[in-house]
Amino acid sequence: MVFAQLPPALGRVARLFTQPQRLAIAPDSGHAEAAQIVFDPDQVSYRQLLEFFYRMHDPTTLDRQGPDAGPQYRSAIYFHDAEQERVARDVTRRAGEQWWGGKVVTEIVPAGKWWSAEEYHQLYLDRNPGGYECPSHHLRNFPPLKD
Repeated sequence: MVFAQLPPALGRVARLFTQPQRLAIAPDSGHAEAAQIVFDPDQVSYRQLLEFFYRMHDPTTLDRQGPDAGPQYRSAIYFHDAEQERVARDVTRRAGEQWWGGKVVTEIVPAGKWWSAEEYHQLYLDRNPGGYECPSHHLRNFPPLKD
């Protein structure tokens, strides 16, 4: 699996506040829990990462992933340049039409300031094999996206 070979960083993307204290990760803070992925485009493309993103979570529920509810759990793509935005919008449109019945609510916005989550959140399930896993996060066996 491509994603398992990438070094993820868990943290928060800021939209409103400048300090990401844990208490600020509340419904009105503007922060979102997120994974930051640094990748080698010679090994995996941004498009492939986005297609994986749409296979492994539910992008159809507003501000919710499984039992976790609130805007901090929203489905979102944070882009870093115009090309990433273009690809994100294209993959989102096609995944919505072909995989999710046109119901995708994923927001696509410029990346904000990044703060890494506390150390105990990094690689959480590797450290806590019996720990919480969101039931809506599993890899779906969709056919390849068509152009």
